[in-house]
Amino acid sequence: MDDSAPDGPGELFHRGTTAYDAGDEATAVALWERAATAGNAAARHNLAVLAVRAGDTAGAERWFRLLADDGDVDAQCHLGDLCLDRGDEDGAVTWWRRAADGGDPDALHNLGVHALRADRPDEAEAYLHLAAESGHPAAAYALGVTYHERGERTAARLWWGMAADAGLPQAEEALRETGGEPDDGAEPVEVSGADVRDAAESGDTDAMIALGVQHEQHGEADEAERWYRSAADAGDVDGVYALANLLRARGDTAGAERHYRTAAEFGRPTAQFNLGVLRYDRGDLDGAEHWWRTAAAAGEHDAEYNLGNMLLRDRDQPAEAERWWRRAADGGNPYVHYSLGVLAVGQDRTTEALLWFTLGAEQREPGSLYHLGLLHEQAGETDAAAGWYRRAAEADHARAANNLAILYHRADELAEARTWYLRAIELDDTDTRAMFNLGALHETRGELADAERWWRRAADGGNAGALRALADLADGA
Repeated sequence: MDDSAPDGPGELFHRGTTAYDAGDEATAVALWERAATAGNAAARHNLAVLAVRAGDTAGAERWFRLLADDGDVDAQCHLGDLCLDRGDEDGAVTWWRRAADGGDPDALHNLGVHALRADRPDEAEAYLHLAAESGHPAAAYALGVTYHERGERTAARLWWGMAADAGLPQAEEALRETGGEPDDGAEPVEVSGADVRDAAESGDTDAMIALGVQHEQHGEADEAERWYRSAADAGDVDGVYALANLLRARGDTAGAERHYRTAAEFGRPTAQFNLGVLRYDRGDLDGAEHWWRTAAAAGEHDAEYNLGNMLLRDRDQPAEAERWWRRAADGGNPYVHYSLGVLAVGQDRTTEALLWFTLGAEQREPGSLYHLGLLHEQAGETDAAAGWYRRAAEADHARAANNLAILYHRADELAEARTWYLRAIELDDTDTRAMFNLGALHETRGELADAERWWRRAADGGNAGALRALADLADGA
């Protein structure tokens, strides 16, 4: 039947909608039922929604099932909800999974919440992530709760921020309640007094360390070492740690490791972290992991980041690596935020990547600025991309300068393009892409000698396109 014919399903649906808008629900239902019986999906959906509102579970299930059998993920999700309402959890999960396979955010959220209640946190996090990536506010809020309960405050606040921006009141409340969480960092010990040397010679270990710092700042390493050793010999763990740092700076790795270990065994997290670095540098991955885990358990954010880095690169454990990086993010290091953004991009979690890159960009982290440019360019938002590339290039990011130049080149703004190609080469004289592009710009302007000069530099660096361009130039000579 012709959908637009007087009694066609499309026309019946339209007439039903007109009646409903005029307040005549009975006529609307009669017309929609005729349209739905003839296969109109929109009419079936409206009838199912009205049945839900009226408490007519059987009627709602009838219409939703017809839609679901045709692959309608929203209807599949609603069928899951109806199953849950009557206590059929297995049926609910079955329908939610069908809807989730089709990418329905509500179904993904429901599966995440169901997994949380069943104490399957990893499964729950995976579903909530997928739903939050699709812009589901409740999933973003639940994900934030999950992270906050694990102590990953920065990650939690990022997702709560997204949910709050979508108008979710509980997310706004969570942000207010956690906005003033204290920093766990300890205040540094200060030694005051006009005659620090007298105090040091009288056995005051704080004064010994302070005197060592003064000598170290003046380049008097031998004197600094003497006072640090005095404090260390007196059993001051800060003296032991200061001595380890000085020995490491002087190239005495064995001596540094010995004293780091002493300080580490006394429970100093920064010593545990540095001991892990020394172990990693000599290829002792197990030793590095042990000390970084020990320091990370004490809240040492650098150790959390390094542990995650090692788990990702050397152990091929990206999920655990990401968990440690989320904890490290609470330390405020923008490079950690950037790293989490890169990891999210690699797993096609673009929404989360934008959150992390934006956080990094707030502290002018060049890689975050650059990747924001990339993401906006991939989305076709050229003006926004140019803005981020410019900020990254001004923070000395060479690839951002090259990409900004390309945008100007495409827009035929050749003077600006040339400026940024030259800046890219200045920042990284090994990157042959900017050299090749600059050669192409000169060719466009008919400046073949300049084109050849830049292509030769690019070719000398192994750029295949430059080699071909030079060959074409020679053929046309």
